[in-house]
Amino acid sequence: MAVLAGALAIAAPAAATWSIVAVDAETREVGIAGASCIGGVEIIAGVMPGHGVIAAQAFANVEARDLARDRFAAGDSPAEVLTEITDPAWDPSRWYDVLGGGSRRQYGLASLDPSPDQETFTGSDTSAWAGGRTGAGVAVAGNLLYGPEVVDRALAAFGAPAGACEPRLADRLLSALAAGGEAGGDRRCEPQVAALSAFLEVAAPSDLVGESSLRLIVPLEDESENSFAVQVWRLFVSKSGTAGDNPVRKLRGRYLETSGGAACLFDFATGAYQPAP
Repeated sequence: MAVLAGALAIAAPAAATWSIVAVDAETREVGIAGASCIGGVEIIAGVMPGHGVIAAQAFANVEARDLARDRFAAGDSPAEVLTEITDPAWDPSRWYDVLGGGSRRQYGLASLDPSPDQETFTGSDTSAWAGGRTGAGVAVAGNLLYGPEVVDRALAAFGAPAGACEPRLADRLLSALAAGGEAGGDRRCEPQVAALSAFLEVAAPSDLVGESSLRLIVPLEDESENSFAVQVWRLFVSKSGTAGDNPVRKLRGRYLETSGGAACLFDFATGAYQPAP
């Protein structure tokens, strides 16, 4: 039963993911980027324009995602939101007793008011490597990763200095996601592939919920690859794919297309932000 429970948890939606949530106090934008070695990773995102953002991943809890979004709109801090959604008495998962409920959850939260704030939470039964890091107005979290370097490098890239250009929030989020991917990403995929789906979402303060100004998704191209059997096979037996399959790199390409040549991305060679070629 324990083996089955663990396998089910691994195969749950958004089970293995690295994500970055962040806010910009000057523009009052809020945003998130994430990637995973399963499809539909964008389900983790809860964006409340002008207020805050949450990534609800590992054994994904969409109820917590939606509640956090509402609490941000009401002015609650990330710490207050986290206290509520990690309370065992509240967690609505019907699998709570079987799969450990909150102990398999992972969250990253960031908000604007009363000042930029952030939190992460990683349940004690989340699949290793799992953990989170925070900086000013940013939280990075991941589970079932190649190692802590995935989140460490993502956070470092997000906070890197401006070089020949001044990065926007979207630039920093995408750069952080890419840095995590270059560190290997989700360990169910080959390191050069890093993930099978990826997304980037940034909302301006005037945007409506669900209508963010920027929302780019690179989906899993073959949905049959998202089946339970394939997930277990990939985790324990076989990995495949080439660098050309890397969805984070594909996401970068789509972002460059939408930015009209104005992208300012982290440059690994200089350690600073530079105009994207």
